[in-house]
Amino acid sequence: DAFLDKPDVNPGDGACASEDGVCTLRAAIEEANAQPGLRTVALGTGVYTLTEGRLDITDDLVLVGNGADSSIIDGDNDLALRINDASVALRIEDLTVSRGRISAWPGDLVMRRARVTGGVADGFVGGAIFANDLIALRDVVIDGNRAVSGGGIWPHPASHGVFENVTITGNRGGGL
Repeated sequence: DAFLDKPDVNPGDGACASEDGVCTLRAAIEEANAQPGLRTVALGTGVYTLTEGRLDITDDLVLVGNGADSSIIDGDNDLALRINDASVALRIEDLTVSRGRISAWPGDLVMRRARVTGGVADGFVGGAIFANDLIALRDVVIDGNRAVSGGGIWPHPASHGVFENVTITGNRGGGL
């Protein structure tokens, strides 16, 4: 089942396949990370629940769904997506990250026609997004998240970027 959270059996071999031969979201990202250069991972319609922890993004990646109401990455109440390399960019289009947070510390985050909702960072900052480099959001909804500070978004003071047609609402924890 492509919606199960199973790793790739042999990252870098050019084939996205978990132990049962299915290309899961985790396996696809692991395979993309193992290949040099920008890769695109397309998500189908449905909910991809991350039961095995966060997805680390180690090379440039585009995650594309079938619409924010149709393609959902469920972070299982944890950190969902993490970039931790200043040379890496993550682009998220047409999908929702639910019950999970996105950490771009360092790294660039670009989102289009997307939503981040239900993220919780109790004892931390950035209920939905925690970032310190480029943050470029267009046609994005950040709602229903909570944190100590930056209930929706906690940008480092050195962050830069653009927010265009962004709705930030119903978040708890001050700031964005």
